[in-house]
Amino acid sequence: MIINAFNGVFTLVILITVGFSLGKKGWFNDNADNLMSKLVINISLPAFMIANLNTSFTKEQFIGSLGGYIVAFLCITLTYLVGSIIYKVFNISSNRKGVFRALFGLSNTIFVGLPVNISIFGEKALPYILIYYIINTLFFWSIAAYDIRQDGKSVNNKFLSKENLKNIISAPLVAFIFSTILILLQIKLPIFILDSCKYLGNLTTPLSTIFIGSILSSMNYSEMKVDKDSVLILIGRFIISPIAAFILLSFTSFPLLMKQVFIVMSAMPVMNTVAIVAREYDGDYKFASVLNATSLIASFVFIPIYVFLFKYLL
Repeated sequence: MIINAFNGVFTLVILITVGFSLGKKGWFNDNADNLMSKLVINISLPAFMIANLNTSFTKEQFIGSLGGYIVAFLCITLTYLVGSIIYKVFNISSNRKGVFRALFGLSNTIFVGLPVNISIFGEKALPYILIYYIINTLFFWSIAAYDIRQDGKSVNNKFLSKENLKNIISAPLVAFIFSTILILLQIKLPIFILDSCKYLGNLTTPLSTIFIGSILSSMNYSEMKVDKDSVLILIGRFIISPIAAFILLSFTSFPLLMKQVFIVMSAMPVMNTVAIVAREYDGDYKFASVLNATSLIASFVFIPIYVFLFKYLL
């Protein structure tokens, strides 16, 4: 497993380097980055979920995994609440309250979490990756995005708003609900549909990693200063969050693989969508963008450490 962890990390480094190199050569711009992001979120990831959920779960296995959704929610909620406390204790600037808590509490489950976990644990980890992803996404669009909007001085959205509901109902969530219905009703999709979804779904990892490389190539590294707030978020992402997950999971009898995936998912870099929402609502999007890069770099150090510790703690 340790070798797989390093192999997985180095594989990602190579793919990200490709994106970084192409970005430096001018192959990508904001439109290209937006296209890759939209392709992953709206096309390849939903297809990936449909193809794999319907071949990874039986009805009995799916029902048996429902407790995982609750624990994933508790893991994220606990970390988010700790971030809220740290925000107050360390007097973080009020104009980045929502951004700080979102960066502290939520993981990059798709662009980094998905390829990392697949590289380490293989395709058998996919059901558990998707469980954590769904809860992470719901939490972001329902709670964290609302908090980020409040950072903008001219925004005063209600929590229970049409816009919030629209953001929650994303293409991956629709694909998840559709797959859930098929599993529970024990309906099998035609082979040609599953194969089509599989081919489209296979685009998820390469597109995700090239996207990250492209973003890194456009970063202004003179702005990547690691200040107090940045250090606190890195501590939250790579120490507090996985510890919270480990403590909560230690009280469960879930399969070992589920525990391992949840811990790795909880220790992923910051959620890249935070910067996008912050920019749209006049939040501190530059701070969020810098944390995208610094937390990604830090993850290459921490991920193999967690996998090593699995041998002794789980």
